Amino acid sequence: MKIRNLARSTLSGFTLFIWINVMAGHTNVDNFDFQPNDAYHQTRRITANLLFSPIPRVDIGAELLWGERTNKDGNSGDALQIQLAAKYIF
Repeated sequence: MKIRNLARSTLSGFTLFIWINVMAGHTNVDNFDFQPNDAYHQTRRITANLLFSPIPRVDIGAELLWGERTNKDGNSGDALQIQLAAKYIF
């Protein structure tokens, strides 16, 4: 009984912390005529992540990344990536 009351009083005063980040980037390369057609020319990228602390000493996060690469000849492709993270501070 005493353990339950201690846990309740410890958690009841806790404030939930949330961090949100959004980033975007663009890179463009001026290619030379002698470079092959599949040489890197351009990249666009967007990243968004959410980190929060549901309880003291625990952080949980998720990140979504999207990127697109374009070659010198105009061929392009994109990719989507999801990353998850967890941290416990002891």
